[in-house]
Amino acid sequence: MSKIVSIGTALPAHRHAQQEILTFMQRVYAMNETEKRKLRFLYKRSAIDTRYSVVPDYTLFAADWEFYPASENLDPFPGLEKRMEWYDRHAANLSVDAINDCLGKDFRKENIT
Repeated sequence: MSKIVSIGTALPAHRHAQQEILTFMQRVYAMNETEKRKLRFLYKRSAIDTRYSVVPDYTLFAADWEFYPASENLDPFPGLEKRMEWYDRHAANLSVDAINDCLGKDFRKENIT
């Protein structure tokens, strides 16, 4: 009989404070004061303090963005092809990190079927 004996996790490299994401969203979507207030409310009520992402852009100046275009309105917005390119670039490494975290020091890879 199979059973789960360990769970592993991994986090992307870039740590962003929720407030930094909020500021990014308000800036790039050119929200009016009512929209900004509503988004602030939603972000505060989420009880999320920190988010992790493979995208570093949320805490960088527009000239340094890697994922989003450095334009005021994010035009052209990254499409599915670019999102999948970033997925392909980062998902496997995160998976391996999670597997290694799961295995820890207590498991031998050879004993896993």
